Amino acid sequence: MKRMMAVLASLFCITLFAACAGSVPMMAKNRVSIRSVVIDRQVTIPEVMFYRGPEFALEAFGVVGYVAGYNIKMRNEEKLKFLMEKKHIEVSQIVRDEFIAVVEARHVFPSLVPDGGDATITLTIKTYGLAYGLSSELKPILGVEGCMTGSGGSIIWKKYAYVTNMGDQTPSYTIGELVSDPERIRQAFQVSAQIVAADLVRHMQGF
Repeated sequence: MKRMMAVLASLFCITLFAACAGSVPMMAKNRVSIRSVVIDRQVTIPEVMFYRGPEFALEAFGVVGYVAGYNIKMRNEEKLKFLMEKKHIEVSQIVRDEFIAVVEARHVFPSLVPDGGDATITLTIKTYGLAYGLSSELKPILGVEGCMTGSGGSIIWKKYAYVTNMGDQTPSYTIGELVSDPERIRQAFQVSAQIVAADLVRHMQGF
C-alpha cells in the first residue's frame, strides 16, 4: 500500500511539474549590464500544503493545546501547517534566504539592494509539502519559479526549478520523527531550497 502511495505521489509530481515547464534564458547583454538587483521580499506560497503520507494525531506526539480538540476535524496537511506555524517554520522565508545565499556566494550581481535596482527578482512557490519517497518515510517536495523583470516590467529571465519526493539529495523521516522534532521539517525544506536555488542561479548564469 505504501509503495502504491509513493508511485501515485510521484505521478502527481511529474504531472504538476511538467505543467509548470517553460523558461526564459537571460541574454548575455542583460547579464553584463545589470549592476544592482532587488529580490522581492514577498514570496507567494500556496494556501494548501501538499501531503501524501500516513494519518497521524498531533497529540500523540506531545502537541497539546486547543488543536487537540479539533484534531479530528483537521486534514493531515492542516495539522502539519499548524505545527510549522507554531514553530515559526516559514517555507517562503527559507526559499528567499537560500536563494539570496546562492546569489551572493556566486557573485552573480555586483550588489543586491532593498529597492531601486536595475532589475527585480520575484520568487513564487508553486508547490510545497511532504510525501512518501521510495520507502515508508516522507521526503520534501518543493517547486519554485524565479522571474526577473527590468525597470519597464519586461521579463529578462524566468525559470522553474523543483525537487520531488523521488530524489536522493533530500533527507527522509517518518511522520513521528518530523512531528516530535519539527526542526527536521525546517531542515528538509532548507535542503530542498538550496537545491532549487542552485538550479535557478545556474540557469540565470547561462550554465
